[in-house]
Amino acid sequence: MGGVGMHGACSLPGLAAAWALQATTRLAVAPFSLKAIAPELPPVDWESWWKENIPWAASPDRWVIGLPADPRRRRFHILLLDESHRQVGFAKFSTNPLAEFAVRVREHLDRSDPSTFWTPRLLAHGAVSGWHFTVDSAMPEGFHRPARLAPERRRAILDEIRGILRQGLGSDVVHGDFGPWNVRSIKGHPVIVLDWEEASPGSAGMDELWHAVNVGLMGSLDVTGTEVAEHLDRVTLERVGETARELLARLSGPEPPEVRPGSVLSSAGQRLHDAQRRVLRELAQR
Repeated sequence: MGGVGMHGACSLPGLAAAWALQATTRLAVAPFSLKAIAPELPPVDWESWWKENIPWAASPDRWVIGLPADPRRRRFHILLLDESHRQVGFAKFSTNPLAEFAVRVREHLDRSDPSTFWTPRLLAHGAVSGWHFTVDSAMPEGFHRPARLAPERRRAILDEIRGILRQGLGSDVVHGDFGPWNVRSIKGHPVIVLDWEEASPGSAGMDELWHAVNVGLMGSLDVTGTEVAEHLDRVTLERVGETARELLARLSGPEPPEVRPGSVLSSAGQRLHDAQRRVLRELAQR
């Protein structure tokens, strides 16, 4: 379970608004260094990486890099542009190894034609200088924001996702971070679902509940479990206690490798962290 990703800040066209929620800087090949993010890793040969993986994008001097909102995390993101400064792709780098299961999920989604949601295509993935990366297709143009979703619509989207992946992989799959930062709304466009790196086998209802909890917390960090339950569909509500306990168990697991050892959350991040767990504990009692 994660937080706001770089995709969550995009509002295209226009670079000025594209990184509204993130610290950003222009990326130039020669002076750019990742020492501030991961000083233990060797430098990346950006010219070689570009030519080997994304030769269809403009050269590195036209990229825009975004740093994570959570400074504990060793990751960064690159908005890939063409010569006209239009977005043509989006690259994500992390010290977390890329799970083969998550890659298979993306491959099956790429072969599907969903009706209730849209997700970027996986254009490339691999590793370079200790970093693991994915390259996604460009986002649709237009301002996008967190999708709140009525319970029935959320259920329809996740039922379609599960149906596609069950057919391809033979098991139920959870997105793993189906929060409003990864579920986006653009006027006149299907709901956008992003960032599948945490996809794994799991129980139906986990994504529904995680989304509902975090949408509730967008309104107020004081939201109660009872208030969140009012925005769940009937199927999720029937087993909400069990699902909440499953989510709490996941959240109690070890931090991913990209989190700096010994680092602590910001005060704002800690408040959200505590509120998520408080609401889930309330729901676990149902």
